[in-house]
Amino acid sequence: DDNRFYEINASPRYGFSSEQFYPSASAVYSYNPKRYAYAAVSLGHTVQQFNPDNPIRPYINSFMTLFSGENFMKLYEKTFVRLRHRGELAPGLRLDVIAQFEDRSPLFNTNDFSFAREENTDFTPNSPVNVELGDVTMPAHQAADIELSLRWIPFQKYIDRPDERFSLYPEWPRIILTYRRGVSGLLGSDVDYSTIDLKISHDLSFGLGGYAEWQVRGGTLLSANQVFMPDFFHFNGNRTPFGKFNLNSYELLDYYQFATQDAYFKANYSHHFNGFLFNKLPFIRKLDLQAVG
Repeated sequence: DDNRFYEINASPRYGFSSEQFYPSASAVYSYNPKRYAYAAVSLGHTVQQFNPDNPIRPYINSFMTLFSGENFMKLYEKTFVRLRHRGELAPGLRLDVIAQFEDRSPLFNTNDFSFAREENTDFTPNSPVNVELGDVTMPAHQAADIELSLRWIPFQKYIDRPDERFSLYPEWPRIILTYRRGVSGLLGSDVDYSTIDLKISHDLSFGLGGYAEWQVRGGTLLSANQVFMPDFFHFNGNRTPFGKFNLNSYELLDYYQFATQDAYFKANYSHHFNGFLFNKLPFIRKLDLQAVG
């Protein structure tokens, strides 16, 4: 009745070729809805893409593997525990704190079946190719890191009710400043780095002309004494025929080639025309097509 809630999830996973069982679970407790405050914990043993944004969906990778003989997804194995707390400090200002530990291990291909491949043609190894590191065969290691993220929406407006609060559509851009520190020696951690990242984004409405989304983002490593591929900054690429139309995605970029431990900057603009273009064409408008640029 007071809009507080808790949620518990279990995620079992099994590799039939590797004969490995990967169990993981998470729990979330939302204890102050008016402050958007919650605490969460997750732990388990699983596999993870080197880019934590998971740029390629597993079923698309399976389709490409089976029918074109291309294995784009690159994975590593980890045993992990992750703690998170998020809450609003002031109107429009939200703090997110994440602490996690991972015991990481490399994974290798255990199956080479495909309908499309010729005999004696191998899949690419399960290790990314990167311009800064070359072929990346990640050694087994441990990683402990802490992340602090501040999100600010200037002049954010709300609708207040006794037990909850609703954020109105923001009139000003969202500004997110993130600091991440890889802590060497903590629980045997091998990583030693610190990063700073700034992202500014907003949506714009053009009425009948549709709406637009834009984002600029930049950052750098403040220190990089020991950094592994999962800790790089990754650009979300795509090498399949299936577009994602996501503001954070590049439709023609390799998944790992340009991941970096150096400074980076990116800018994206996307315009959703809705029916503005195709609704003006006879017969075509009946298909309910929408254009995105």
